[in-house]
Amino acid sequence: MWGVKDIELEVINRRAPCMVILTHIKFNHDPLSLAGDAINIRVNGQKEVSVPEWKSGYFAPEQSLAAYAIAETAGRSITIQCRFTIAPKTSTKAWVKATGGGMLGAVDPVEVTFINGVSHDTSHGGDPDFVSITLRHSALGVIERQDIV
Repeated sequence: MWGVKDIELEVINRRAPCMVILTHIKFNHDPLSLAGDAINIRVNGQKEVSVPEWKSGYFAPEQSLAAYAIAETAGRSITIQCRFTIAPKTSTKAWVKATGGGMLGAVDPVEVTFINGVSHDTSHGGDPDFVSITLRHSALGVIERQDIV
């Protein structure tokens, strides 16, 4: 699990003053795959964990559950998808990075494009409001439960 206290969003290389806010994170953005993202999990016998798993305002690890398959992700690039907003809405680009991350690792600087104040990424087949980000520093590979707060 990845808690919000472990995500320290930093806007870098900006040309004009702006404020970027991380609003959502999808860990399991491809429910048909085990190899590049989190796996489908359930809260109990009747309820699946809803996607996006993390939303602005979630502070407790149990609010943003995610799990990864060790064998299927070994040696592969792991991605998450993040939704950002920016103010002022006239801003069209910003570079962001995240420190911390526990077993998911830090996020290297990523250029984010914005349309009408919301992130926009058409490089993947999902919701274009979500930016696909590769986790280059993840430390997946052991069976454990980890609360990252």
